[in-house]
Amino acid sequence: RNVCGNPHSHYPSSRHCGKLFVLNPCRILEHCNTCPEDYSVIFTSGCTAALKLVADTFRWKARSNEGPGRQFCYLTDNHTSVVGIRGVTALQGVGTVSVLPHEVETRARKPPTQTNGEEESSAPHLFCYPAQNNFSGRKYPLSYVKGIQSQQLYPACEHRGRWFVLLDAACFVSCSPLDLSQYPADFVPISFYKTFGFPTGLGALLVRNEAAEVLRKTYFGGGTAEAYLVAEDYFVPKPNVVSRFEDGTISFLDIISLHHGFETLIYTIILRSVRNCHVVFKFILITCKKKYIYKQYIYKQILQIYNVDKMASLFNIHIRTGCFSNTGACQHYLVISNQNLKTSLHVRMCHSSIRVSFGYMSSFEDCQNFLWFVVNCFVDKPLILDQKRLTKLKSAEPMKSALSLLQRITPSEDTVSKEGKKNNGSSHTLTNLFIYPVKSCASFEVTEWPLGPQGLLYDRLWMAVNENGVCFSQKREPKLCLIRPVICLASNTLQLQVSGMEAVTVPLETNLTNSDLRTSQSKVCGDRVQTEDCGEEVSAWLSVFLEKPCRLIRQRPEFLRDMKFGRAKVNEAQFLLINRVSVSFLQEHIATRYSNSEFKQMHRSFLDVLFKVIRRCSRCQMIGVDQKSATRTQEPLRSLSECKSGKVTFGVYLAHQSARNTAVLVLSVGACVIPRISESTEKP
Repeated sequence: RNVCGNPHSHYPSSRHCGKLFVLNPCRILEHCNTCPEDYSVIFTSGCTAALKLVADTFRWKARSNEGPGRQFCYLTDNHTSVVGIRGVTALQGVGTVSVLPHEVETRARKPPTQTNGEEESSAPHLFCYPAQNNFSGRKYPLSYVKGIQSQQLYPACEHRGRWFVLLDAACFVSCSPLDLSQYPADFVPISFYKTFGFPTGLGALLVRNEAAEVLRKTYFGGGTAEAYLVAEDYFVPKPNVVSRFEDGTISFLDIISLHHGFETLIYTIILRSVRNCHVVFKFILITCKKKYIYKQYIYKQILQIYNVDKMASLFNIHIRTGCFSNTGACQHYLVISNQNLKTSLHVRMCHSSIRVSFGYMSSFEDCQNFLWFVVNCFVDKPLILDQKRLTKLKSAEPMKSALSLLQRITPSEDTVSKEGKKNNGSSHTLTNLFIYPVKSCASFEVTEWPLGPQGLLYDRLWMAVNENGVCFSQKREPKLCLIRPVICLASNTLQLQVSGMEAVTVPLETNLTNSDLRTSQSKVCGDRVQTEDCGEEVSAWLSVFLEKPCRLIRQRPEFLRDMKFGRAKVNEAQFLLINRVSVSFLQEHIATRYSNSEFKQMHRSFLDVLFKVIRRCSRCQMIGVDQKSATRTQEPLRSLSECKSGKVTFGVYLAHQSARNTAVLVLSVGACVIPRISESTEKP
């Protein structure tokens, strides 16, 4: 009874599958308050595939001397998959019109243009709009369907012909009822993943039977032909609309599983799913206004997307960032011009938003948890200043540049030497020195250590990978922090230690003459690096500890990553410098006193070793892994965000400035650290 065969066949399991299969289209139509007499359900691999099906089969006609031809019109804040239809229409010379949302009604007053050609009056046109904007959640009137079909709204009122409406309901039907009996859209693409959360890769195109004639299919696949000849251009399609458009074997097992999604809606939460999404959103909107959540955006710099993403993961909140495949809405809400958007592709500017979605399974507790996260991590409480201080602030002269600050605090040439002007008059001491031989494993503390061509010698030269060669990190494997690497330069060995297990040892330098040596390519931060395997013994040791197959690989000695600053398996730079005072500030939840500009154009000198400051170090969720127990915590990332107004930077990246001499350079604990202002105007 649980075996389902291919519905194209006729053996018992196929007939059983066919009985289950035929129920789901009816269930889908019932969910949209319509029936098989009015609509047909064509299953696709998703909503995008449903849209592409319309694009490829709609009876487009190019402009000619006899008339302007067909028109493809769409709202500017449609999903990318809708706008992408113009890629098909452009090749066929079809007119394309992008419509601003407000124009649908404001330009509807203009009467239809009178034409003399009957050819144009019978031409089919297509108008596409979303029932609900996937970027902002804005819902458009479903009455637009009849308004366009009757040519009372723009742009249908300006083009004679027969107008068809494609209603993108993928986002809408997840939390709102769609009544196709009252708003009979001609084509309705939906996604079951967006509706139920499962299955992925399954969607459908609901086609109004009266509009099916406008779709003309040229390709025919398995199951769509009533008859055809291989040696002659003879083909008869299946008479049924659905059978003509579903090529090959459809995902019948996933389609059968839709039964469980509809059962969940009907018997458990259908009464609250229709209204609760809107109630929850309204509650959040009112609370946001009371809690001054918008203050962060109005009076300060906009929050960096990846900072919010990092913090949300600490609270087990899953949010989506970016433009959500809706460039038009992104441009509108973020006020991005066309030119700025084009420029951002070359300079890697980030235009993104943050979206938290409430679905039919969301609870009021989910809403409260999200609000608690936002209020505690990003909200500025109301700021009250006395009138006297406020007057002084308003009359203060603004600082024009960081250069004027340096001119105020730099002594004259008569009082200090030329060398004295290169530093800020203070020096610091290097108190601790750590290297990380194996990426994402524990540190190895030393008192002095030589420098290599890629930073500290042997720093992040090894990494643990899975059987597919994907690098492990503490983000996914927190237990890595319990592995303690120990390097012995005298014996030329790297030893991995874990409490409760015997240590394993590998050589620092591999024997390149070994015929059993396996080499491969791995990716580190998007860059491909040449690596070599460290052997079966250490791989077995790691596999036992991590309880999954893994191997230890090493970057090949002769391979250097093609980067501005040479480094091994290092994410951003060769060195990371952390100030003990900053650690104290973080512990006390005090905001940092230095602005980003103070780290620009700076160098730091450790005796005779010169380092250039690259930028601030942006921290990730990995610092929330307790290095003693391998458990995930919200600290210190949460406190770091509070101290720095939403930013999660700590420490600065350094790059070694190579000297002309070939002497071996060594960093030692106790070395004097002197910050110096760079004489170069080039930005780091």
